[in-house]
Amino acid sequence: MITRRGVGLLVVAIIGFFVASATRVGWLHLATALLAGTLILSAVFPQVSLLRLKATARFRPRRRVPGDLAPIAGDRVEIEIGIENRSFLPRFFVACTPATTMDSPAPKGSPPPGILFAHLPARVNASASMETVASVRGIQRVTQMTLECRAPFGLFRARRRCRVDDEVLVYPAWRPMRGARLLEAVQGERSGRRAARRGDEVATSRRYIVGDALRDVHWKNTARTGRPMVREFDAGVEETLTVVFETGSTLGTGAETTLEYSITLAASVGRVIIGRGGAVQFALPGRVGNPIYEWPEVMRVLAMIEPAHEVTMTEALYRVPLGSRVFAVVSGAHRAQIAALASAAQRGVGVACVVLEGFVPGDSASEGVRALARTGCAVISCARGGLRAAAAAIEGGADARIQGRANAEERVA
Repeated sequence: MITRRGVGLLVVAIIGFFVASATRVGWLHLATALLAGTLILSAVFPQVSLLRLKATARFRPRRRVPGDLAPIAGDRVEIEIGIENRSFLPRFFVACTPATTMDSPAPKGSPPPGILFAHLPARVNASASMETVASVRGIQRVTQMTLECRAPFGLFRARRRCRVDDEVLVYPAWRPMRGARLLEAVQGERSGRRAARRGDEVATSRRYIVGDALRDVHWKNTARTGRPMVREFDAGVEETLTVVFETGSTLGTGAETTLEYSITLAASVGRVIIGRGGAVQFALPGRVGNPIYEWPEVMRVLAMIEPAHEVTMTEALYRVPLGSRVFAVVSGAHRAQIAALASAAQRGVGVACVVLEGFVPGDSASEGVRALARTGCAVISCARGGLRAAAAAIEGGADARIQGRANAEERVA
């Protein structure tokens, strides 16, 4: 494909040809011939340069979640680009641009990000790295590579697309919290707890059962008995928290949606619960899952959540057993879900809730906060853009809950 520079030179060559033909000036014929040769070389060279090239791409995450390796939404992710010249001739000025599902729209007029290989010797594998931003959670892929060459003069360009395939799981963003006192304000605080598998002091040991954590292996007794043994603990209790939020009627756009806020808050609270020896289970997208004891596994579950319009939060709440402790996130515009949470609290489910607002015109958290507070729920509000304040309120507990309710009432007044 000819470039603008090539079009300009082609026009000059055509004009020069006609002028040389009319005037029969020798040096004009020579200049026109040189221009024509330059155009022919510039048209052929890029096409030949892309022959027998093979490209690869691989993600290299940089951030480590405790116990796992994965990027967090918003992190920069390194992509290693490799290109193999399988020809006996060297290649020059080959640009490689990967297409990934995590790419943010580039500003208008800016060139796409990529790597330029100025020199590729014959029969050589070359590699280089570039960075992109993991702007969204979930499985992100690099799907193809565009090879482009404009050498030697940028008058023509040739492009070829190569299929590549690599993926990385991007975890959702989360907010660090030292505790979650809001959950302790729920009526029936000890509901949803059970005897500990892990505690402070070792009481005895027993034979290893498939599914036991390797960190609980009692190595001394294993060596003494000749068979795997695990420790049993005497002290402590284990808390199981059920997390529920709406996955169907998502409000907002881009990363500023009720679903993404719900996932961020769930990840933040889950880290606190698991950090103190508890477990997290999810009542979505239609069933109460098994308790999860590792935070990376919680992050993987949250990263893979997709909108499920066939299942509502109201249906999920009916599957939560009585006596459970629930952390819920709901939009102030979803009156039916707020009513379902209030009904669950009246049935004996301990509910701590965050009510979202500001994602659609006219939605307000104040009415939902008051309705849930009357049933004994520990409830705060979270405005769009207020994730940091909401995390602080969850960490602060009852005082933050009362303040959040007071702020909501002031807005109504």
